[in-house]
Amino acid sequence: MNKIHGPKNVIIFSYNLINWLYMDIIPILKEKYNTRFIIIGDEDVLEKFNPLLNVNFDKLIKLSTLEKQLQEDLYEDIDKERKLARKNEKKYDISYMREIIQQDRKLSTYFLSHSENFIWTKNDYLNDDFIISFVNRCVSYAEGLIEKESIDLALVWPLDALSATFANICEHKNIFVTYPYNSKYKSYGFWASSAFQDDKLLCAYYNNIKEEKLISLEDISPPNTGWPETSEMDKIYSFWTILKKSIKTTLFRIEFILLDILKLDFSKKDRVSYSAQISFHINSWRLYRLISKNSFRDLDSLKKKPYLFFAISLEPEFSVQAKCKEFNDQKSIIKQLAMCLPMGYELIIKEHFDIGRRSWNFYEELCKIPNVRMAHPSIRGIDLVSQSRAVATMAGTVTLEATLMGKKVIEFSNHSSYSFLPNVFKINDFTNLPSILRKVMGEQKKHEIDEVRSYGSRVRKAIIEMSFDAPGSPLFYDDKSYKGLDEINLNKAVTLLLKQYSQNKVNSN
Repeated sequence: MNKIHGPKNVIIFSYNLINWLYMDIIPILKEKYNTRFIIIGDEDVLEKFNPLLNVNFDKLIKLSTLEKQLQEDLYEDIDKERKLARKNEKKYDISYMREIIQQDRKLSTYFLSHSENFIWTKNDYLNDDFIISFVNRCVSYAEGLIEKESIDLALVWPLDALSATFANICEHKNIFVTYPYNSKYKSYGFWASSAFQDDKLLCAYYNNIKEEKLISLEDISPPNTGWPETSEMDKIYSFWTILKKSIKTTLFRIEFILLDILKLDFSKKDRVSYSAQISFHINSWRLYRLISKNSFRDLDSLKKKPYLFFAISLEPEFSVQAKCKEFNDQKSIIKQLAMCLPMGYELIIKEHFDIGRRSWNFYEELCKIPNVRMAHPSIRGIDLVSQSRAVATMAGTVTLEATLMGKKVIEFSNHSSYSFLPNVFKINDFTNLPSILRKVMGEQKKHEIDEVRSYGSRVRKAIIEMSFDAPGSPLFYDDKSYKGLDEINLNKAVTLLLKQYSQNKVNSN
C-alpha cells in the first residue's frame, strides 16, 4: 500500500464554537505537511486566523463579500435556473430542500412547523425562485473553488446553504468532510465521520474493545453542555429575568443604530428582527408558565405505569435538521409512538431547556392524547431515563444514557452514532413501529439488562479512545475565551484527524 501523506489543500468554514481548535491545528499541519489553507469567514474572524497564515500561500475569503456576490442577478432566467437545479440534484444525488435549504435557518425556519416562534421566522427569504437561484450559485461557486484549489480535506460543518453545498459536493467527490463534534459523554469531542455523520467510526472503535467492566449506575451523569442546571429554570424564566433580557436586547439595538448613524451607514443590515427577538422573550415566559401548569414535577407519579420516555429535541438544531434530515417531524413521531404504544403504557415527553421556539399548540395537541403526559422541563432527562422501561429519541444523548442503564432504545435517525448497538432499534418508517414497541417495552430479566449495560460500557470506552478531552471549551458552549487543548489532547486531536483522513484516502482509492 502506498504511503498516505497529509492534506495539502484544506478548506475551513469558520464557526465560533470550533475556530479555537482550527487555530491550534493549523501550525501543526503546516509544519508537518506544508498544508495550505483556504478559510471562509467573517472579517473579524479572518483577522484572528491571519497571523497563522502565509499571505502568498494561503487564502482568506470574506464571507459578507462572497454572500453579496452569490445573491447578485438571481432572476435572469428562472426557467433555466429550475432546470439547472434539477440537473445539480441528479448530478450530486441530493435534494436541494433536504440536504441544503433545510440546513440553513434563515432559509428554512419560517416554513418548518417546529419553530413557529423562533427569531428567524420573520425574514425576507420567502421566494422559492430566490432560493433555487441562490443555491445554484452556491453549487457553481463550490465546484469552481474545489477544483481550482485542489481541495483534499474539508473542515466544514454544514450549518447554512453555502457550507451544506460545499459539504455535499466534497463528499460526492470523495473529499473527506469533518469537524469537531460533541461526543455526548462528559467533555469529549471527536472528528465527525462525515458531513451528516453515521455510526461507522464509533462501531470500528467499539469492535476493538472485547470486554469492559460495567460502569456503576451511580457514575452515570449527563454530558457537559454549557446549559444551566434545570433546577434554575424557574428563575431563568421568571418575569424579571425575561424583562432584563428584553431591556438588554433593546439597548443593543439602540447601540447598533447609533453606530450606524455615526458611520453614516444607512444600508439595510442582515440583522435579526428586533420585534422577533422581543416576541421570542415574551413567548418564552408565557410558554414556560403554560408548560408548568400542564406538566408534572413529581417523579413518584411515574411509578404508577411503565412508560416510554421521549426527550423533545431543540429545534431548529443540527441534531434534528441534519442528523435526522430524512425523518424529522417530532410532532408526528410523538403521535405515532403514542398511537402504537401497547395498552397500559404511557408516553412521557419532556421539552428541552431552551423554551420559546414552539407555540403552545404543539404541546396542547400532544397532551390531548390519553396515554401522553408531559414532564416538567426542570426534571433532569437522566432521571426520566432511569425510571423508564425504554426510551425513544431522534439522535439524542438519551441513547447513551439508556444503554449504560441497560435499556432498549428507539431512534429516528440514519445518522446516529449508536445505530449498530443490539439494543437500538432504528425506525425508517412507521409500519413496523407497533411490533418494535412491543419488543422494547417488554420487561427485561437481570441478565438481559446487564448485557445491554455491557454494550454501554464498551461504547463509553470507545468514545474515550476516538475522542480528545476538551473541558470548558466552546465546543460545549462554555468559555468563549478558552485557551485551547493541553499538549496531550491537542496531539491526540491531530492524530485522530489524520487517521480518519488517511482512512478516507484508502477507501477512495
